[in-house]
Amino acid sequence: NVNVNDNDNVNDNDNKNDNFDFSFLFEQNEQNKQKIEEYCQNVMKYYNDMIKRADSQLRPIKVLSDARKKLILALVPLGNKNIAQGIINAVRSDYLNGRTKARTRPADFDWIMRYENFVKCVEGTL
Repeated sequence: NVNVNDNDNVNDNDNKNDNFDFSFLFEQNEQNKQKIEEYCQNVMKYYNDMIKRADSQLRPIKVLSDARKKLILALVPLGNKNIAQGIINAVRSDYLNGRTKARTRPADFDWIMRYENFVKCVEGTL
């Protein structure tokens, strides 16, 4: 009894389990600035923690500059699960760790977090 003509968009529920309210990104006030800061700090901490767990050659970051916050916030539409998966894939990637002939030096946070590069991390193509 499956309805073959179901017109629901398959991607509607991709980020259903993120349970994080991103509306604060659109209103600039002190409370929202604090939420943005906390969110970016959490992503930075997760990135650094995953580097340690994976014994990765990527370097942890120590400074969360405004430029880095912008890179992180540009990833928000991907959803928390995809951001986490992208970071996991990045720290495990031989290419990004500089363990291939094509890349002999590890990539840095700023390169990885650029949207077009990060999407490749999420997809596991780097």
